Amino acid sequence: MDIFKQNKILIFLVVILALLNISSLIGIWVLKTGKLLTHNNIFYIPQNEYLIQSKSEILDKLDSELEFNIEQTEKFNKIRNKYHQEIKERMKKIYNIKKKILTEILSKEPEISNVQQNINDIGNFQAEMELNIFLQYKEIKSLCNNEQLIKFEKIIEKILYIPEPDPPPPH
Repeated sequence: MDIFKQNKILIFLVVILALLNISSLIGIWVLKTGKLLTHNNIFYIPQNEYLIQSKSEILDKLDSELEFNIEQTEKFNKIRNKYHQEIKERMKKIYNIKKKILTEILSKEPEISNVQQNINDIGNFQAEMELNIFLQYKEIKSLCNNEQLIKFEKIIEKILYIPEPDPPPPH
């Protein structure tokens, strides 16, 4: 009888291990293909094609979908380059400030007031970047004719749609 009980236990363990193996492989495949993204530590499938794109890819898509004429395209590229440079400079400043914060950690007696000031500076630069992004899209909107304006608004609505995460489970 011990042999039959051992066989049942072994079969049960083999089935469990096979299921774990298959689920692990599926999980790895899904993560590597990028089909699922994390949002506040919750997995979801994005319903928004703009959600997984960088700002430059969104601008490329805007340029192509709005079907600008030559004059509009030239103005669009000027706007894009102007704001790209400004945002790039602010990102460098933020990076340098973050380096200062990390070097402060290595000092024997870190000054919290210095760290707090650096964090405030990062917040200010981040706010300036967000304002620049807003102004960039505002200028792009001003280039659009009535037909392009309808397309622009639809694209912006898609960009703004980010599904809210599910609430955390009760404790």
